[in-house]
Amino acid sequence: MQVRLLGPVDVAVNGVGRPVHGLRRKTVLAVLALHRGEIVSSGRLVDVVWGEAAPLTAMNTLQSHISHLRGVLGHKDAIRALPPGYRLELGGEATDVQVAERLVRHAGQSAAPADRARQARAALALWRGRPLLDVAGVGVAWLDEQAERLEQLRLQGTRALMDARLALGEHAQLIPELEQLALDHPFDEQLHRHLIVALYRNGRQADALAAYQRLRRTLTDDLGIDPSQALRDLQAAILRQEPALELAPPPITLAPAGPARAPMPRQLPAPPQSFTGRAQELAQLDAIAATADNQPVVVVVAAISGSAGVGKSALVIHAANRLAKHFPDGQLYINLQGATAGMAPLEPLEVLGRFLRALGVSGDQVPAGVDEATARFRSELADQRLLVVLDNAADTDQVLPLLPGQSGCAALITSRRVLAGLDTASHLHLDVLAAAEAIELLGRLAGKDRIAAEPEATSEVAQRCGWLPLALRIAGARLAARPGWPVRALAERLTDATRRLEELEASGLAVRASFEVSLHALQHSGDTGDQAAARAFGLLGLSDGPDLSLTAAARLLNEPEPAADRLLERLVDAQLLETPSPGRYQFHDLMRLYADQLAMRQYPEPERMAALTRLFGFFTATAWESLRLLRPGDRRLATADPRWARGGLRFADMAAALAWLEAERANLMAAIGQAAVAAPGIPAEVAYQLTRALFGFFDSAPAGLNLRALPADYARLRVQTQWPPTHSQVSS
Repeated sequence: MQVRLLGPVDVAVNGVGRPVHGLRRKTVLAVLALHRGEIVSSGRLVDVVWGEAAPLTAMNTLQSHISHLRGVLGHKDAIRALPPGYRLELGGEATDVQVAERLVRHAGQSAAPADRARQARAALALWRGRPLLDVAGVGVAWLDEQAERLEQLRLQGTRALMDARLALGEHAQLIPELEQLALDHPFDEQLHRHLIVALYRNGRQADALAAYQRLRRTLTDDLGIDPSQALRDLQAAILRQEPALELAPPPITLAPAGPARAPMPRQLPAPPQSFTGRAQELAQLDAIAATADNQPVVVVVAAISGSAGVGKSALVIHAANRLAKHFPDGQLYINLQGATAGMAPLEPLEVLGRFLRALGVSGDQVPAGVDEATARFRSELADQRLLVVLDNAADTDQVLPLLPGQSGCAALITSRRVLAGLDTASHLHLDVLAAAEAIELLGRLAGKDRIAAEPEATSEVAQRCGWLPLALRIAGARLAARPGWPVRALAERLTDATRRLEELEASGLAVRASFEVSLHALQHSGDTGDQAAARAFGLLGLSDGPDLSLTAAARLLNEPEPAADRLLERLVDAQLLETPSPGRYQFHDLMRLYADQLAMRQYPEPERMAALTRLFGFFTATAWESLRLLRPGDRRLATADPRWARGGLRFADMAAALAWLEAERANLMAAIGQAAVAAPGIPAEVAYQLTRALFGFFDSAPAGLNLRALPADYARLRVQTQWPPTHSQVSS
């Protein structure tokens, strides 16, 4: 026998309901049942049933109600009279509420998703409508509070069921139900979390981010609060496409043949939902499987390097999932935290311990030293075909102990640094996306129709993101979170270079923060060369020119060329600087903005202006030297200020001078424009001197040089740089 409260109040015997007639009798039974075997005083019962309108005969009427309820329950001891009132004594789980509380509690504690789902479904099946349906809402505040508490219990069971079904891989089926639940419970963060995860796992990353933003607006507008940190972390994880968000695959075991074997590890994260492009790189990585198949006597290693935010992890996880079928004995994956903000790189011994345990070695059998652990790891891989993915490596020393030693195995490694110490590895440098791929990625995040409707604005957004996947993901997430914005609105916000890095931030993801990790590693390195390179980094971003030669960089840094070369190469190794050809260096567009802004904070204005003056002075002196070769006796040579005619390069002949001028043409144009603004600390005559020194180059069109546009550019620059004191000098 059981009193049922999760719907109309009644009594059930062997599952068959017995009605309780009369509102006051139902109220008395509900109050006794909700006190769970406690004695409820007669005065309390009268207050709840009648309130201030209780008649003088209320005690007698209460006794009559108790007698009737005993008849419904089947025996007089079901409700015992105990001073100062009565107690319900049915034994066991006397109410459906007690059963529901037990099932919901177990649903939240069980480790097995199927068991959690079963318990939660059984709990929710007990509800037959709104709790206390016929006694709540009639003016008794205490019963109304109890009804609300039982509604929250049902909501708790619903959350547990949604969580379990997500773990069982039912995300596609759950989406309509979760969308309705989110509408019914607009402030419930856990239900919204389940909806966001379901959408993401169903390949709807943009919809998942939009669902987060709807909740954020609701909480802000209606309650004046922000989403919890857990939800903000979820949004950031979606933007990063963190593997932890994906459904964990069930463990795969092999049928034992003789002694039992440990389950084979299947640790690869699911491939990123919005992975885009990289056909050439994937083809190179696919060749790893062919090499391992055709040359089983070697361990195949591929090392992928690239700057912050370029998509190394996304590529390697996508590629590893493609290759997994070629390595049937298992796949190991680890994020080595080599470039993770606020986290130290993992020690090789810790990683080896994780790998060995995944391979079935008990914890007490894991060796305590790196060399022994490496040997045990390689022994465990004997005669196996296994793929090891080492993501986000700090350096070669971290990686070497973790490589398989047996033939037929392969390793994929990502690192911001070029792991030059891996002599036998195939090295792959990852660059930014092609324009079409960048636009496709924006479409995957913000919606293809929306992107297609504004192709020009979309192209501008992609260009101002520098085609960098991290920046594109942030831009796409911002658009997805603002469905009412035209793409043009974001393109205009990204126009201001001084604010662009601030615009490229979303929920814990930031281009600037990603760059800072690489610079922080140099700044806090024990190597003084790394520290010096970090100090030089900001100054290199001061010039507006597209690149720097080694000689120009040395002048800017005020360092001898050999020392400057070492600094620049350190920055290249750290993926903070690029070297498109020997002796020339350049920044990614967003990295240049970061370096320039860093210099503004690190160096006082006099130091910054002195560095630029050294660079512009070098350009000017070398330009005067080229004019002497190109146009001997030109009257402009007489106007060369000695301060700006010394310290430049010397050329053997006209061909060498022209080669330098053509190589530096864009940098010279940028230097004139930058110097012409007469920034404090840069002598105003520099722009004028450099412009006049370039006359011979701009006024000639030697064979083989594409100088068609130079005369017009020169005329424009002359207007910008009318510094000299006499009109005759300007007109000459």
